Amino acid sequence: MNYIWFGALSARGVTRNVARQALGCVAASKPLEKFLLEQNPNVLYLPTGVNSNRFRVKEGVSDRQVRFLWTGQIWGKVIFENVCFLVECLKRTLAAGVDGKLIVVGRGKWLPRLKARMASEFPGKNWEIREWVQPDDMPTVIRECDVGLVPLIPDRRNREWMMCKSPTKLFEYMACGIPSVATPSGDAAMVLRHGTDGFLAGTAGQFSDAMILLAKDKERRLTMGRAARQHVEENYSLNALGARLEGWVREVIGDQKHRS
Repeated sequence: MNYIWFGALSARGVTRNVARQALGCVAASKPLEKFLLEQNPNVLYLPTGVNSNRFRVKEGVSDRQVRFLWTGQIWGKVIFENVCFLVECLKRTLAAGVDGKLIVVGRGKWLPRLKARMASEFPGKNWEIREWVQPDDMPTVIRECDVGLVPLIPDRRNREWMMCKSPTKLFEYMACGIPSVATPSGDAAMVLRHGTDGFLAGTAGQFSDAMILLAKDKERRLTMGRAARQHVEENYSLNALGARLEGWVREVIGDQKHRS
């Protein structure tokens, strides 16, 4: 069916053919922008962003157990291994004397394996899995936490897809005023300002070091959270992105009318 309608079978081929026939294309990530520019001169880089009116700032910093948050669908081995990476980082963090807890929000066919892994590694007070949260409740869940975690470690099969993702969960963490720790891959490396909004960390050691630093310094968490919120509000909120999209659409339509 894809071949009949789009002249190609693969996602890459379908995207290429559609882009070549479009007046313009919107790319949610820099790798997508690069690919689309090879097909069409009118490409706007526009990340997914966040509704900063719904995802509002977390107030204050608590002295309770530090909560690290990961959200997503554990649909396959590559995502399971990414969360297991966080499990190893949490082990290092707890070994450094941090009273911490990993909260996982999501579901998927690999979730039972994750539950078994976490149950074997930690006592119950150091982890929690919430299998499903209504989208409207996600801002509240994020505000209950202290540090957002964004690992993006692809395998060979999923590398292109993962590198082309827009880091939506990172925007949501930042909008809620909590710092994040992310791997320096994909667009997360462009969005997160290392040392200002959180930390970029490429290895388990670097990742856990960042988690330990943020867990032990609540004032730094607060300062970074405020910076993250401001950065999102100015550059990645729907208001900011909407204005860029409107201007680009008007420009593309205007060029088309001029050529006609």
